[in-house]
Amino acid sequence: QTKKIISKPKIGGIGSNSVFMFDSLNISKISNKENVFFEEYLGDELYSYQALKVKGKFVFEFVLRKHIRYNSFTIDGFSANVPNKYIKSIICHARKFIDNTKIDNSFIGFDVVCKNNIFYFIDFGILLDAKIDQFLSFHKIAVFDLFLNSLFSKFTGKKYVLNKNSSMTFLYPNTEGKIKKLPNIKTSKNNSIILEFNKELNDYCTLNNTVSD
Repeated sequence: QTKKIISKPKIGGIGSNSVFMFDSLNISKISNKENVFFEEYLGDELYSYQALKVKGKFVFEFVLRKHIRYNSFTIDGFSANVPNKYIKSIICHARKFIDNTKIDNSFIGFDVVCKNNIFYFIDFGILLDAKIDQFLSFHKIAVFDLFLNSLFSKFTGKKYVLNKNSSMTFLYPNTEGKIKKLPNIKTSKNNSIILEFNKELNDYCTLNNTVSD
């Protein structure tokens, strides 16, 4: 049976730009197999575990749904509307890995795929995912201040909770060129919608389709 296969670089790489998908029958046609490793594509029900652990204690832990753009590996955004049973299971498995690897005094970010109610951890990092610090800032959680305060001050034990209805979506250019005009969209009266632009007038935009652009 033909399967979808994902290739990732063994060393280096720049986010989703370094990830490619192949039909399993076409692997033999890949010329640089010694520089990559392969994973079976398990679907697009993707979740993101985000945490901060300082001095052996978890300052915060969140599980978000991670959305990917259609027919791409580029991040479309995140949403906090995740079933509680998924959150509990992912956090339980994540903590076992963190304890075994003795990760501490660090941000933590794992990608998790769910297939047939089974969770597969496919990516491990000691940093937060793309723009998660901004997403958490919308919830009045200043992650870098929180990290420093937890390192040099007493651990407060405060529990941080996300609004289940909150989400973050990334905007990408559909053509290359200089920005001539930015939309005049103001924050709604109840601050439920916040729009930020990482580009300014006359900045040049490309079609690389990465969050950093």
